[in-house]
Amino acid sequence: MTKKNRAGFTLIELIIVIVIIATIITAAFIYFDNLLESGRDTRRVSDIAQIQNALKLYYRDEGQYPDSLTFGSALEGSNSSITYMLKVPQNPTPRNDGDCADSEYVYTRNVDLGGNEGYRLSFCLGGQTQTVSAG
Repeated sequence: MTKKNRAGFTLIELIIVIVIIATIITAAFIYFDNLLESGRDTRRVSDIAQIQNALKLYYRDEGQYPDSLTFGSALEGSNSSITYMLKVPQNPTPRNDGDCADSEYVYTRNVDLGGNEGYRLSFCLGGQTQTVSAG
């Protein structure tokens, strides 16, 4: 009886290689998705800092905070023609990172009974960013 030389791979070997490649691709996808979420969170913190700086300048010049902010539009003075931001940043998409709802940043002007003014900027982070906690 003669022995035949066979060249090629067995079905088991092919399946093992496919499983290994699928595992590597899945791990890379999860890492890349987490990297994108972290980047959006960093941008959110940066956006809020920019908005806060513009609001400080607005208050200094106008003597009050704006009644409202339209995200995606310019922030201009109410008593002057000064433009404080050409475009107020919008929450990057997708907005529902982590436990966050799919919503825009929220600005609320506060005036207490004593006439003291302030504002509240609300936003949500999918994960810990610098010194800001998730949520």
